[in-house]
Amino acid sequence: MLALLFTAGADRYALPARAIVEILPLAALKRVPAAPPYLAGLLNYHGALAPVVDLSRLIGEAPCRARLSSRILLTRHPLPDGRVELLGLLVEQATETMRIAPEFLRASTAAAPWLGQLAILGEELVQFVRPAGLLTDEARSLLYPSEGEAPPHAHPDAG
Repeated sequence: MLALLFTAGADRYALPARAIVEILPLAALKRVPAAPPYLAGLLNYHGALAPVVDLSRLIGEAPCRARLSSRILLTRHPLPDGRVELLGLLVEQATETMRIAPEFLRASTAAAPWLGQLAILGEELVQFVRPAGLLTDEARSLLYPSEGEAPPHAHPDAG
């Protein structure tokens, strides 16, 4: 499987290339009041709102640093009601792709629902990220309201 490798905090992670809609440079994000600290903000992606999760903050580290190699990985996020929405992942050192053979993958012992298999790459262990497990139910309902329902972060006079 082809994967993009990147860093969050002190660790290396990977995301299958097929899960990525687009790799974007850092961009201005709209803050979301009352959102969890790991939510970096909202991205305007061609008129669609995409929440962006700072993976460094999610794992309990300092926020993602603004480096030349920092990127927003835009992914598709399935919702319980069947809709599929955009979700961005803010990461550092998104500079390398690698084809990882199945024999190098191991089951993860991580309890976090967003952590997937481990890849053994020489002496390095790289953890796969599962975007579908990144948001709690509470964060999901804040960021992706049901059809016809106004987002909690929208101003009532907007529009």
